[in-house]
Amino acid sequence: MTALAVVSGLEGRGTMARRRAAAVSVALVLMIGIGSPAGAGTLGPGGPEQAAAASAPVAALGTSAGACSALGVVDALGGSGAATTVRISGASTSFAINALPTSWWRKPPVPNTVWQLYFLGLMWFSPVMARNDPAADRALVQVALSFTRSNPDRGLSSKGWDEGTNLRRQQQLNCLYRRTRDARLIPAIEMAARANLDATRYYGLPRTLPHNHGLMANLALIETAGLLGRPAWRVTATQRLIRDSGAAFTTQGVSVEQSSEYWKGNVQAWSGVVEFLRRDGSPDALSAAQRLELRLATARSALAHATDPSGTLIAYGDSNPGPGVRTAQSRGVFRDDAAGLVTGRWSWTDPSTTFYAARYGGPRVAHGHEDRGSLVWQTAGLRILTDPGRLTYDKGRWNSYQLGAVGHSTFLVGTGVLRPAEPVRLIGQTASGPVHTLRLSDRQYGVRHTRTWSVDHARHTLTVVDTARAKAVQSFVLDPAWQVAGTAGDRRTVVFRHSTGTRLVLTSTRPITVLRGRNSPIRGWVFPTYGRRISTCQVLIGTAAGTTRTTFRLAG
Repeated sequence: MTALAVVSGLEGRGTMARRRAAAVSVALVLMIGIGSPAGAGTLGPGGPEQAAAASAPVAALGTSAGACSALGVVDALGGSGAATTVRISGASTSFAINALPTSWWRKPPVPNTVWQLYFLGLMWFSPVMARNDPAADRALVQVALSFTRSNPDRGLSSKGWDEGTNLRRQQQLNCLYRRTRDARLIPAIEMAARANLDATRYYGLPRTLPHNHGLMANLALIETAGLLGRPAWRVTATQRLIRDSGAAFTTQGVSVEQSSEYWKGNVQAWSGVVEFLRRDGSPDALSAAQRLELRLATARSALAHATDPSGTLIAYGDSNPGPGVRTAQSRGVFRDDAAGLVTGRWSWTDPSTTFYAARYGGPRVAHGHEDRGSLVWQTAGLRILTDPGRLTYDKGRWNSYQLGAVGHSTFLVGTGVLRPAEPVRLIGQTASGPVHTLRLSDRQYGVRHTRTWSVDHARHTLTVVDTARAKAVQSFVLDPAWQVAGTAGDRRTVVFRHSTGTRLVLTSTRPITVLRGRNSPIRGWVFPTYGRRISTCQVLIGTAAGTTRTTFRLAG
């Protein structure tokens, strides 16, 4: 099988309880991620190919107080009272809240997994409650009772009882109980809390690495403990937070979730936990708060290194570009082998300085992508190589492209199948003067492969040299502002023109193919926001066994 053929196929109660609950009521800006621990349920990333919702799946979550604000999960509300109709984002299906078929709780009418998360997680409750319609609120109580009667927890991560969906439902039930004080809700809340307490479904230590789902689950449980007067639940959730707080970030401050956007969200969320642990006042909580605060200070500094000269946090993993941390640091190069991230720049004040970030390290986890060996690069104020970002959490061709190596600036060997457990090691680095180099080594495809990136700030060039004893393909994803302006007859030189008029000359020792906006197979796309895709130039260079050298140079 040829290398290009392989590329084509890859794809409370009491005053103290109320105070404690209020201390937890920090709004946590976290992505509505759907991933669950391996084997923990059916609502991992999956579903049809189209984007799950037009609006970005970002909301103030955490405790119920945060979740009570109207979330952007509903496209339309109609009518009033018990006959209020709801259309959840991501599908045209509408329903009246007093006429929901009980069969939907076990078999939702829409296969889209984000829609199912919103629906079975009762996340559409908060937009309805935001209308301040008492009759509608009473109807929501009936909906909650219908769910638990028709679809009780059987201890399995299915039919809405996976940890990610359950924690959101617990948040919404907390909200509804606080508003209505309807005692009929208590058994439903208790059922959600018991599922939350299930160690086999908990997304955090000791079974998995800490995750934003575990954090949100603990805060929802603390909120429930305050509402219902269950101090033991609060103790359990607090102990989980203390245990997880030391492992949510690497020693250098990078989130273990392998996503820049989740990294930033986790810094914000865990910052709220520091205040809660201080208010708890126990020796263990105070000690954990002190350690966590130091780790968060390190994480904020690290986020600055992952922020490009324009102030944009680079996208990697399940992320889209967004505001970063612009605080200047004492050094221009950042390296974290535990996180598999290295970045570099030549200035903290010049917006036109050269900047790069490369991914390497261990296997993909949590919200990571198969992007090891890839690099994003900008120079002279222009973004050149970019990460595609995140389009959807639903399975299908688009999700495969988003997650897979072929959608990134990587190296794809045509003699074997990707071995995800194989590490990519950074075996050499120079970071002084005008040229920085990174040397990587891996056996991701069963053969030894080395890749060297050379970033020349003075000459505004980037050179990548790949060596492997197998036919392969180099893949490079350009920023959408670049268009092909010309191609040499031997196809070993391609000139691109930027929307500003600047030219980029790409040369290689092998013939170059440029694809843009292809759908079969999917090639040449980036995702600037969740649910939105735009075409871009993707460069594919089929290589022979041996060494291939490719250079990008700004030509003015």
